Amino acid sequence: MSHHFGQPDVVARLTGVPPSDDGINARQPGAILHALQILECVARRGPGTTANEISSDLRISRATTYRLVRLLSDDEYLVRMPDLRGFALGRRVGELTSPATTTPHLSRAARAVLTVLRDRVRAGVHLVHYSGGRIVVTDEDCDIPLSDPHRLSTDPGATAAGRLAAAWVVAERAGGPPPSHAYQVGAVTPNRGCLALPVQDDDGRLVAALLVEAPSSRLAHPEELMAILLDGVSELTMLLT
Repeated sequence: MSHHFGQPDVVARLTGVPPSDDGINARQPGAILHALQILECVARRGPGTTANEISSDLRISRATTYRLVRLLSDDEYLVRMPDLRGFALGRRVGELTSPATTTPHLSRAARAVLTVLRDRVRAGVHLVHYSGGRIVVTDEDCDIPLSDPHRLSTDPGATAAGRLAAAWVVAERAGGPPPSHAYQVGAVTPNRGCLALPVQDDDGRLVAALLVEAPSSRLAHPEELMAILLDGVSELTMLLT
């Protein structure tokens, strides 16, 4: 059964206080506010935000932070990153924001670049944007569609696009060079994989990713695919920013 913050069972678990007859207790609003602030903090910092960072930013005790983060994760408002070092916004937050999410407009020139790449690669070539902590499909290959686009919002850590975003955050925090690509093989669909290449804005921030989904055998040595795609990434960088 679906849970919402206003439902008594979720409120009681967040606060540790049983609801009164009218469904809410005087001690509960503070914990609910902290939970919302935690979600805002993760949205602001991006994937990989740790409980310690949340506690420091919001000046909430570590014990309270850990308890609320655990409960928010249990209800899929947060998800733990694949490297277990932090959290990202989960599926439930995506459901709350999806009605207001708009797909970025692509120019005719950008779509032409994608068409050329699809002809050359002969695999599923897709463009996604990173928007408000979510991965938004901007242009999906209609001839070879994404095998499971729903996973981009429900389980981004399993996808190449999600792994690219997470690796980008890690590199930024460490002051190292950003990753040139990310990929997954068999994590979403058996015998298939996906390669993700970053598209940056003028300030070097990750704004989009070019994805190629293909049989696992073609991704065993992705150098050939990357050689074809890099020119396209350069063109898209200019066209999108």
